[in-house]
Amino acid sequence: MTNDTKNNQAPMQDDEIDLIALAKTLWESRKFILITVVVFMALGVAVALLTPKEYTASTTLVPQVSDGSSKMGDSPRWRQWQVLTSAT
Repeated sequence: MTNDTKNNQAPMQDDEIDLIALAKTLWESRKFILITVVVFMALGVAVALLTPKEYTASTTLVPQVSDGSSKMGDSPRWRQWQVLTSAT
């Protein structure tokens, strides 16, 4: 039974990242990276400049209700002030 468990275990792998090898790989493929960046940057600029500009605006108009004798309308504050001044 110890042999079975020993055979089923995967060997330990080296999980280190070699930064120098990664830097060399990036440096060797720098032309491809640069061309890819320039192509997609040009594509983005072209899309931004060639799409038509679209502006939208909306508004809601609410009619003001008034009894005709007052220019303040029918606001609750105005009614409260009218009640207070007419009581005195």
